Amino acid sequence: MAAAPATSVQGTARTSSLIAIIADEDTVTGFLLAGVGNVDLRRKTNYLIVDSKTPVKAIEDAFKEFTTRDDIAVLLISQYVIHN
Repeated sequence: MAAAPATSVQGTARTSSLIAIIADEDTVTGFLLAGVGNVDLRRKTNYLIVDSKTPVKAIEDAFKEFTTRDDIAVLLISQYVIHN
């Protein structure tokens, strides 16, 4: 007996979910080297590199985008982002 494919609540097959990252360059680089990075057809990434010059609006916009995307299951925010 064959196993049924994984489905979401709506009943459609789901291929994969991503981890999104809002963090400093070293943290994002580590995750990218581990294979977590993704760029979709619209050239949207699943990460934002934050430094002392990153405007708060850019961080807020990335948070809103990542939390509303259907393909992102987890959003990691580095403590570095909170303290700057």
